Amino acid sequence: MKVWIFWCLSALVLVPSALSQLSENAPSPPYLKAVPSRAAWTITTRPLVPISGEAAQPVSPSDIVKATVEKNAEIRRVTLQTSSGQKFEFWARGAYLFSIDSKNQSATVVDMRGVDGEVAFYTEMQGDFEELRWLSPETFSERISEKGKKLLVFHSEKGAGSLNPDGPGTNRMFGVKAFIDDESRLPVRVETGSTVSQYEFTPPSGELVLPESCRKEWERFQKYLLETTVDTPAR
Repeated sequence: MKVWIFWCLSALVLVPSALSQLSENAPSPPYLKAVPSRAAWTITTRPLVPISGEAAQPVSPSDIVKATVEKNAEIRRVTLQTSSGQKFEFWARGAYLFSIDSKNQSATVVDMRGVDGEVAFYTEMQGDFEELRWLSPETFSERISEKGKKLLVFHSEKGAGSLNPDGPGTNRMFGVKAFIDDESRLPVRVETGSTVSQYEFTPPSGELVLPESCRKEWERFQKYLLETTVDTPAR
């Protein structure tokens, strides 16, 4: 009986202490802070070498290995580079996405408000760090120190695929880890089962304006909208 009473008393002391330590260790939201309206960053992706020492998974020639994001208020540019060296350039003005043909530099515009699901080209066209919307108190794992920085580690078995359980892309990403700088609350890197993406934030360069081809396509598109929405007088 005395042993049982001692165990109960010990539990009453240890449990609040453990909960207190867990509460102190857990970060306070927001887990990601908004970047300034004028900002730039690069995401470099490479194969993740398994701890077991096995060879990393081979990279497909079409895999995106580098993405450069620049934004200025509602104007956004994303350049993508594949492992084979091929480059793609996309611009956005608010909800309107422009793609530029690398051969003749002509532009095409798409109203993304009428597109269901994620942007097929790249999630960064939708907003800042859309691929990390799954960060939450439930996915917080631990705090670590790395290269003089304190990082917050979040872990999910589904990652971005759990954003819309009934929609496209469900369960497409498993075992993802996100490392967030505790001070700036900006992403440092994201690890999946086969890749690691490193984030680097750089000063924005110059003014960001739509290219001439995009501006012409925008004017053509605005004219088209005006002609198709104006009421036709009754005869």
